[in-house]
Amino acid sequence: MAAFAADDPAPTGALARAGLSRFRHGSVVTCLSFSRDGKVLVSGGWDSAARVWDPATGKEVQTIVLP
Repeated sequence: MAAFAADDPAPTGALARAGLSRFRHGSVVTCLSFSRDGKVLVSGGWDSAARVWDPATGKEVQTIVLP
């Protein structure tokens, strides 16, 4: 099994790679939703946060913490 750096791009056609820091919400994820154009992914979890992701890179764009 090859080792991958956290910023290595996933293979063409892959949505995610297990074990890296991409798409790490930080707690149990209870919901996910893509935008209609597929350019934005939002996750919600037990930490009362909604995290906005760039699906192409797997990087977090914004965090919205709910009171």
